[in-house]
This record gives sequence, C-alpha cells and structure tokens, in this order.
Amino acid sequence: MDRRVSENRIAELERELRELKAAQGDDPGHTCVPEGPRRLQRLVDASPMGIHTYRLDGERLIFVGANPAADRILGLDHEPLQGLSIEEAFPGLADSEVPERYRAAARDGVPWQNEELRYEADELTGAFDVYAFQTAPNEVVALFLDVTQQRRDQAALERYRDHLEELVDQLTREYQIAQEELVRHTRLAALGRLTASVAHELRNPLGILQTAFFTLKDGLKRADADRVNRTIAIAERTIGRVDRIIDELLDFTRHRTPTLDRVDLDAWLGRLMDEQEPPAGVTLDRALRSGATVELDRTQMRSAVTNLLQNALQAVSDPDDEVAVKRVTLASRALDDGVEIRVADTGPGIPAEMHERIFEPLFSTKSFGVGLGLPIVQQVMESHDGRLTLHSVRNQ
Repeated sequence: MDRRVSENRIAELERELRELKAAQGDDPGHTCVPEGPRRLQRLVDASPMGIHTYRLDGERLIFVGANPAADRILGLDHEPLQGLSIEEAFPGLADSEVPERYRAAARDGVPWQNEELRYEADELTGAFDVYAFQTAPNEVVALFLDVTQQRRDQAALERYRDHLEELVDQLTREYQIAQEELVRHTRLAALGRLTASVAHELRNPLGILQTAFFTLKDGLKRADADRVNRTIAIAERTIGRVDRIIDELLDFTRHRTPTLDRVDLDAWLGRLMDEQEPPAGVTLDRALRSGATVELDRTQMRSAVTNLLQNALQAVSDPDDEVAVKRVTLASRALDDGVEIRVADTGPGIPAEMHERIFEPLFSTKSFGVGLGLPIVQQVMESHDGRLTLHSVRNQ
C-alpha cells in the first residue's frame, strides 16, 4: 500500500473511531441507539489494518482487544491476552519505548507514529507502520499496517541500485582500459607516420650530402677551391637541417619540467630578436611593451619563440607567394592575467580549413619538415601555464 494512501486511511479511521466512540459515550447503556456500538465493531473488524485497544488503569496499560486483521498480521490469537498489561501480553515490547508512548497517548492525548522493524540474523522479518491515538480519556487505540513486503521490495531496489553502480564502475573501468588501448594503437599509428616522415626528411639531406661529398672529391682532384667551398657550405647547411630534425624529435618526445628563471621579458625577447638573420628583403620589427618580469625556462622558451620566428620568416620568403611587404613583427604586451608574446608576419596566411589541424603532430603546410614545430611550441606554452593561439588573415 502506498505510504500516502495508508496515512490517509489511518487519518480517516482515526476520525471515525473518535466519532463512534463519542457516540457510544453519549449512550452508555445502549438502550436507545444500539447501532453506534455495532457500527464501531463492524468498522474495527473490517479494517485491513491491525488494531489494538488499551485502557490505562493508573500506570498499568491493559490490553483490551484486537481485530481479525491484527490476528492475521501478527499470526497469533489475541483473545487469551485480554486483561494483561502491555508488557505481559507482548514481552518483546517491554524494553522498547512503545508502552510509554501508548500511556502518553491514553493519558495526555499525545498521538505517536513510528515504524517498527524486526530482524532475525540480519534478515528483515517484519516491518509495521504504527499510529497510536487517544479515543477517550485513558483509552488508546494503536493502528498498525504490515509494510514488510514494501520494505523488502525497497531493500531489493537498493541492492539492485548498488548492483547497477557496481556495473557502471565495471563498465567505466573497461571503457578506460579500451580507451588506453586505443591511445596505444593511436600512438603506434602516429609512430608509423612519424617514422615515414622522418625517413623521408632524413633521406633527402643524406642524398644531398652524398652528392656533396662526390662533388667535394671531384673538386679536390681538380683543385677547384671555389667549388670545394660551395660544396662544404651546402654540406654544413644540410647537416644543420638534419640536426634540427633530431632536435625537434627529442623536444617533442621528452616532457621536461621547466627550470624557471626570472627575466625582464622585453629585454630577453630583444636579445633573441638580435640573433635572427632575416633573408634579403625581409624587415624585422619589434613592439616589446609588456614591461613585465616573468619566470620562464630560457631554453624552452627560446626554442618556442625561435620556432615561431622561423615559421614567420619562411612564410614571407616563399618564392611561390607574391608578398608585397615582407615583414615579421615580434611584440609583447601585459594582460590582466599574464603577458602575451605575439609573432606576426605579412605572409599569405593559413587557409581556414587547416586551422583545426595546424597543431597536430606530423601535420605541416610546408613541403619540408616533420610537422612537429607548432606542437612543440604548444607543449612549451602549456608547461608554462600558457596557451598557443592562431589568428590568420591574408597578408596580415
């Protein structure tokens, strides 16, 4: 039975019992209105709730009787218990608060409602909603409803809920394992792409070196000093290219914790700018106005800023793009929550459809390089609690 339905039924039954009890009190001899007592008895006998009635004699609470539902619910014959005190009739209640609560209801008219639970070996054997109220001075009626099955169902639902939670935890763990496996396969796939990219990038300069050494040997035989010097210069540039590829691979794969030093940011960026050698026709501008002293890893941040500057210089120097004004600008400014370092160029920009992939490892818009430059810069910025963003407008 629904809890609200039972509470409504209890309230209704309480009202009827009080009214019938009052009617009985108005005609104690029952000579004129015999229907009142009979109606009261029919109401008690027909109730699906168990009913106990008591009479208070001094401090002794006497058990008066019970209805058939009480016999059925409790599984006993109440008739032999009539006339006994509550403690004698129901020894299991003697050490509980029930007798005193019933006395207070009979004596003072204080109603009492409670749920009684019975257990044997940690197993619920009975559950009852109990409501006691005064029907006349020194008389009390206790209504009780067997809700054992409801409580068992509720306990079963709670166990099922716990089982579902365990199942969700298990599925979550399995999902995490599957996700880790997917990441592992993704890394293996990335490693395969990286291997192919590096093999391609290294094969080209090694071929150039091979040609250079052949030319060098030939130049030495002919004693052609100019040709030898040009060939050595080509070899040196090619070795430098291989060295940069190796540096990028090492920088990307090792996540080194920054070693922080306090530096005057604008002065440090200015010195870094002085080290750059722009191609012919390219202007290097600076707008260093942060006025900030910051903590950074000089080596990591040098690599990141230099990477961005080199990308910018390459963007304005590409012979396939017609750039009217070839300019690269390094700027800094203070923000509310930190400082901003900005590298801008007047190159052709990056197509919008590539913006989503520009920070992916191994992705490159250039015909050379392994595509790790910007991912390395992003790693450096994140290790400094910063971020790397892209803003691309044609020739700006």
